[in-house]
Amino acid sequence: MSDRIDKLCDDLKVRLNALDASVQRVKASISAVPAKAERAVRTSLAEAKARIDERKALIENAQARGKSKLKQEIENAKDKIEKWKANHEAERLARHAENAEEYAAYAILEAANAVDDAEVVALEAIQARLEADVAAASPAPTHGSKLSGRVASA
Repeated sequence: MSDRIDKLCDDLKVRLNALDASVQRVKASISAVPAKAERAVRTSLAEAKARIDERKALIENAQARGKSKLKQEIENAKDKIEKWKANHEAERLARHAENAEEYAAYAILEAANAVDDAEVVALEAIQARLEADVAAASPAPTHGSKLSGRVASA
């Protein structure tokens, strides 16, 4: 039994460390923006969108497997756990544990996706600000210059 708990804890640690690494990557990406050129921001944005696309299939699979059903089963079992323990209903307790483990994995997956979504939104905001700053720094085109050229040549 201890091996299963150790394996579960190790698995959750790996998932949470990956989530933490994602958060740290986003922080570094945002912090480095002032030194980056617009091209680098676009590259980071494309990479973040690619990660979201990769994870999308996993999230759709989680939804298809009935994440909400799992949550409901976990909630329903909470009232029965003490009875199952008292009656030594190991199979039901094991099924409940497996459901809880699977639900925890889904929650971490969704959190990682939320981090990537936040990165995309932040990078899009930075890109918009860069474009606005470039537009503000460049002289406005004079629309009358083409017309003036035509009048002069006529």
